[in-house]
Amino acid sequence: MADGTPAAALEPMNPGDRLDYYRVESIISHTGMATLLRATDVRTGAIVVLKVPDPDMESDVAYFERFQREQEIGKHLVHPAVVHTIHENDRSRQYLVMEWVVGSPLRKILHEQKKFPVERALKLTRGLLDVLEYIHAQGVVHRDLKPENVLLDDEDHIKLIDFGIAFRTGARRLTFGNLSRIM
Repeated sequence: MADGTPAAALEPMNPGDRLDYYRVESIISHTGMATLLRATDVRTGAIVVLKVPDPDMESDVAYFERFQREQEIGKHLVHPAVVHTIHENDRSRQYLVMEWVVGSPLRKILHEQKKFPVERALKLTRGLLDVLEYIHAQGVVHRDLKPENVLLDDEDHIKLIDFGIAFRTGARRLTFGNLSRIM
């Protein structure tokens, strides 16, 4: 709640709410399935991003599995150009905790600058290919590679974000056939 008390599960999160060890500072965006929140870890003072499923999505079996997959993928990807996922076991509800990245989406930079010098374009391309080579070697396919999911800092270091629809090759995937056997 706004007074700093913990927010109940299945309620939308708002600035001032607490979710376990995190105090919500602001809403970054709504994706239709989840809300991204800027928050402070009250134990360390670190700024983080919380990805909290929208209340109506938390009970959706397919979405729950997808969210679990994103969290599992985040555990295994350790690379300076991949957003870092923070793992803890004692959570009161389903959500992801990720590092706060200072930077701008490549889409915004392209919109503002229109055209990059060749050297810069090559540097960014090499960086992007490097991180894609890494995630593919880990058996992960991003499946949503677009300028909105590539952040750049002031020195053009890349950070690949949003593994929401990524999958691990060889991993079991929930299909309608699998879903009917579960229910």
